[in-house]
Amino acid sequence: MSMLSTTMLTTAMLFSSAVATPTDSNAAGSEYKTMIDTASPCLITVKFVLKFQGPQGTRDFEREITATMIDKSGLVLCSGVQLGTSKLFRRMGTATPTDMKILIGDDTVGIDAELLATDGELDLAWIRVKDAKTLPATVKFVDFTKPQSASLGDRVLSVNRMEKFFDRAPVVTEGRIAGSTRKPREMLVPGGGIDLEPGMPVFAANGTVIGVAVFQSPDAEDMEGARGSNATLILPTEQLNKATKRALAAAAEEMEEEDDGITTPKAETKEDASEDE
Repeated sequence: MSMLSTTMLTTAMLFSSAVATPTDSNAAGSEYKTMIDTASPCLITVKFVLKFQGPQGTRDFEREITATMIDKSGLVLCSGVQLGTSKLFRRMGTATPTDMKILIGDDTVGIDAELLATDGELDLAWIRVKDAKTLPATVKFVDFTKPQSASLGDRVLSVNRMEKFFDRAPVVTEGRIAGSTRKPREMLVPGGGIDLEPGMPVFAANGTVIGVAVFQSPDAEDMEGARGSNATLILPTEQLNKATKRALAAAAEEMEEEDDGITTPKAETKEDASEDE
């Protein structure tokens, strides 16, 4: 190949790259904007006081986390490790989230909410507003009731939110399905640099929700000799739907017992919502 031909080929390649990059960038920008516009209105703030009782006494911590609205009735899905209901806290003492309020959009006052149920194995918690009439008429939520599967190598995206200092700005993160687990339960393993936040929904490239990010940690007896066993994985929508039904059923049963004058310890009731598949 002559020097002229080589020069022309190099120039063509550089020109092609220069043209292709903005096009790909524009496409990604449009995709990210759509994802933020769709998902971020469903992400709400939960403010609460975490009462922690341990060997050194009792302390109160004011906390704020991001959670996901999953039903127009005011049902909210939270990460247990962020809300304080995780089994990690139980190893150190007793943690109880109280005085809960949810903030939607630009609201700074909050709507009263209460803890409905928890699942210690999935590290999830469900809370609900005390009065659905206090919710905005245009409340947005992620519909997990239509299961969508994901396969090895599929591209996935999630929307997280930054801290209050940064005005809770929404941020898109993306990666691929890098594997799957069968034990202790079926989950999808994220890869490709995606930075998942526990409790946040995970979407397929077409915008369909495929699951929720959950923090997984082995029990104390399972950690013997293990290193770095904690992980944030993706619980598929089908499994999440089953867990939500169990949680709502356990909460309804508890309410019936209270109406009958029977008082069931909260800790025992919450464990009933947890069941391995």
